Amino acid sequence: MNERDISEPAEGAPHLSEAARALYLRLLSGAPIADDSPEIRELAAQGMVVRTILNPRCFAALAPRHIERLIRARELDRLTESTDRLRALPAFVAGLENDFLEMRVATGATPSLGSELLVGAQIDAALEDLVHGAKEEICTAMPGGPRPDLVGKPAASRELAAMQRGVRWRTLYHATAKLSGGGPEFARQVTALGNEVRTTHTTFQRTILVDDTAALLPALQEHTPQGQPRAWLVHDPAGVEFARRQFEAAWSFASPWLFPAPDEEGISTAMQRQILRGLLGGNTQKAVAGSLNISANWASQLLNDLMKRLSLQTREQLIEWWLASDEIDLP
Repeated sequence: MNERDISEPAEGAPHLSEAARALYLRLLSGAPIADDSPEIRELAAQGMVVRTILNPRCFAALAPRHIERLIRARELDRLTESTDRLRALPAFVAGLENDFLEMRVATGATPSLGSELLVGAQIDAALEDLVHGAKEEICTAMPGGPRPDLVGKPAASRELAAMQRGVRWRTLYHATAKLSGGGPEFARQVTALGNEVRTTHTTFQRTILVDDTAALLPALQEHTPQGQPRAWLVHDPAGVEFARRQFEAAWSFASPWLFPAPDEEGISTAMQRQILRGLLGGNTQKAVAGSLNISANWASQLLNDLMKRLSLQTREQLIEWWLASDEIDLP
C-alpha cells in the first residue's frame, strides 16, 4: 500500500466495517499491524490511523476526538472548494453562453433559447421578425378578435402576406368576434387562403406560436404603470411546448368558423336561426340557449344583432320577418 492509498479520503458518511472496527481496537491495545490488509486501508481512508515513527510500515490508532477533528477539517475544506466552484459557475456559464449564441447566430440558428421580456414597440418589432421568418405554421389565439390594425386593410397585413407565401395559419377567436365590425370579413379572407379559423365560448390565453420555435405570451402584469403592453418572447423548447399544449387544448374544443356557399348565404346566421326556431317552438329564450350550450345573454345578443341588421325594433317584428323570410328554410 502506497502513501496515496492511505491518504485518499472516504466518501459519504463515516462508516466502518466490523473487521475494520476490530482492527482499530487491536491497534489501541498496542498490537503491531502491517499495512497489507483491506481493513488498514479502510481505517486510513477515514483518517483513524497514522504510521509509527519507529516502523513506518506499522500503524498506530488515533483517539476518537482527534479523528473527529481531522474529519471535520477535511469536510470543511471540501465545502470551501465546493463554494468556490459554485461562485465561479455563473461566470463560467456566461462565457459559454456568449460563445454558444455567437455560434448560433453565425450559423443562422435561433439566436436565443431563453425568454425575453418585451415592452411596447418591442412587441410589434418581435412579431414582425417572427412572422417574416415563419417557415411552416403560425398559430394565434386572440380572445379579443382580429387586431384593429388588420381590420379593414387585410391585404396589406404581414399576416396575410405570410399566408400567401405558403405559411399555414390557424387562428382561434372568442365567439363574440363574429359580431365585431371586421371580424367576419377578416376570417373569410383567411379561410379563403386555405387556413382555418375557429371560435369558442370558453376563455383562453392570448398566444402566438411560430414553427414550434417561438411563443409570444402576455406577461402576468400585461401593462406597465405607464400603460405600455408587456409580453414574453419565449424560445426555450420547454416553454414553447407548454404554450403549444395550451393552444391545442383550446383548439380541440373550438368550432370551425364556417361560411356558407353564396347561394345559401343569408342575413341571419345558423345560430340565430336555431334560436328563432326554438322560440317558435314555444320554448323560453333561456331554455333555447341551454339546448344550444350558450348563455341566455349570448342568445339575446345574437338576436339583437340580427334586429340591428334588419333595422327592427322589437322581437315581435323579428318573428314576423322570420316567418315571411326565405331564410326559414336555411339550415
